[in-house]
Amino acid sequence: MRGCDFETKRAVETVDIGTELEFYSLLLVKEAYAVAQLLREERRVTQRARARFLECHLGRWIGTLSTALAAEPGSAPYRELARAAQDLVANECRALKLRPEPAAGRLPFDELQGDNLVCPQEPGSRPVQPGTTP
Repeated sequence: MRGCDFETKRAVETVDIGTELEFYSLLLVKEAYAVAQLLREERRVTQRARARFLECHLGRWIGTLSTALAAEPGSAPYRELARAAQDLVANECRALKLRPEPAAGRLPFDELQGDNLVCPQEPGSRPVQPGTTP
């Protein structure tokens, strides 16, 4: 599918799951508004945007994030949030008949994310330098 063409051997870099879920919720609100206002074209466009976001983005990495957090000691709240998000995304994908190809590993360095804050207390953490892969 065009727009989803990136290597499946790579996956999650630092993500803000709250932002990702908030964006998806905005798409749901937009679709509900279109339905309520009988806006057929707007509904179609929003449904397509939801499907693309799930298939090309959120649906690809949420399982990898959930698996990674499950293996981390002391991350119970985040582990549960990721598991709940994974369940939500899986239900949405089933409802839309989508089968996102799961990504694995980490994404390559993204120059736009180069100034991310890295917690110095996180074991093994280090800032990623531009032009390198974490």
